[in-house]
Amino acid sequence: IRQATRLGRYCMSVATTAAFQQLLCRFKTFYNIPPPTAPGRPQRLRYHRQVLCLVFSFYLSPTEQTTLCLVFGVPPSTLSRTLYKAVEVLTSTLKNYVPTRISRPSPARQVRLERLVEARKPFWRTRLA
Repeated sequence: IRQATRLGRYCMSVATTAAFQQLLCRFKTFYNIPPPTAPGRPQRLRYHRQVLCLVFSFYLSPTEQTTLCLVFGVPPSTLSRTLYKAVEVLTSTLKNYVPTRISRPSPARQVRLERLVEARKPFWRTRLA
């Protein structure tokens, strides 16, 4: 559950196209999609961006799996299998990925930020104290 919450928070923070493209480039190195010339049945989700969008849709939208099946055009078993694999891969993708680390400003930086806020909104200190 903790892993799902962390992934959900990160999915919410990928708001720009540039951030999505950067994550997609890293995701491609971890998630393997067989080429169309590979023997056997072709994959329903043929592109990495489809798989990544599926994971984001799963975490960010309040839809059921049946709706995701309709939107992405995959049967329920394929959806479950792809989601399980993609979440595992996304977790390993984000493990040592610097933009996803949580960092807090140093105490000196916090004081500077507090002064900047106080200069713009002087009444906040009296209301919050």
